[in-house]
Amino acid sequence: MFTSQEAYITCHRFLQAIWEANSALYDNDLPGLLGDMQLTTDGTPFDPALKNDWREATLEQDEMSVEFAFDSMLRFLKIYVDLGEAETNDITRVIFYINSNEGLAFAKWIELTDRFRQEEN
Repeated sequence: MFTSQEAYITCHRFLQAIWEANSALYDNDLPGLLGDMQLTTDGTPFDPALKNDWREATLEQDEMSVEFAFDSMLRFLKIYVDLGEAETNDITRVIFYINSNEGLAFAKWIELTDRFRQEEN
């Protein structure tokens, strides 16, 4: 099981990995979102509005399975798109990339989950 905070951190790391592997493709909204998602010293996102967006994406669950956390990330990205994105449609393209490569994307999610849990221990 994941806490909502652990899932959020994994979401950030997952999106960071996508950006690092494909930075030339996602040069507008994705780096901006990653910056806004960074946590301040009190554990809240740099952009405080994202805390509510994440709660909505997790359906206000405090604990969740790895699969539910992955789905929450997709809901979170869709919320971001619905709020408006730049003409480059970075986030829409990220969602398409994840959905088109769901097996590989979920395997990367699991890898990052395992790494996060190892760091915590």
